[in-house]
Amino acid sequence: MPDRRQRDHLGALIGGAALALVPVPRPLRYRLRLRFPAAAPRADALADRAILVILVAAVACAVLAAGPHRWLPAGVDRFWLVGAGLGFALGIPFALDRRALRRRLRDLPPLEIPAPPLAVAGDPHAPAAAALAAGDPAEAALLLAPAVAADPPDVDALRLAALAAVAIGDWRVARACALRAVKVDPGRWQVLVEIGTALCRGGRFSDGVRMLEQAVQSSRGSPSAQFALAQGLATAGRLREAVAILDRVERRR
Repeated sequence: MPDRRQRDHLGALIGGAALALVPVPRPLRYRLRLRFPAAAPRADALADRAILVILVAAVACAVLAAGPHRWLPAGVDRFWLVGAGLGFALGIPFALDRRALRRRLRDLPPLEIPAPPLAVAGDPHAPAAAALAAGDPAEAALLLAPAVAADPPDVDALRLAALAAVAIGDWRVARACALRAVKVDPGRWQVLVEIGTALCRGGRFSDGVRMLEQAVQSSRGSPSAQFALAQGLATAGRLREAVAILDRVERRR
């Protein structure tokens, strides 16, 4: 009976093949990549090798279409083979382009889940931070409610409340708290990076990328905010945009 390591390896191979070969919408594909991280690199490796398969299929269609009639499979005519060969051939530039984009982003580190805040002695929000770090985001949100509801609200409380909402899975509240924090203090754009990162990691790609774009705008083009945006775009499968942002960051260094 295979041990756990062998089962994990087999599962990663099967998952990688499914991700590479089964046609699904891009958002779903990249949510599955987040859900099954071990399968993602195997899917990319299979996609890279698929270029050779596409080329062989295009050549085979061309040879069969141009060859004697006896070479034709039963029920298949030359026009079908010509169309299939053209379809395969037209897919080669797209496959090469995607491979180049993946290789350009290969060294881009993945988005990391925001670390739980530290409870600092003397900080009025230390009990909420401790509850959040202990895995009780509901208690943290309850403790933060008065500071969040104040006018003006406490920016640190809004940040913690956003992180608590992320832990609970209440993406709407997380987004609202982060945006409100930056509205009160535009210099705290890092909150947008944290919550945008968390949204992307949770598969909420549209909201997460928009938040990261707003972090870039609020930070006036900070390289770290742009780098986070590139990571978010790559996580969402928007590889060309991610490469463009990464190139821009590297040119500024």
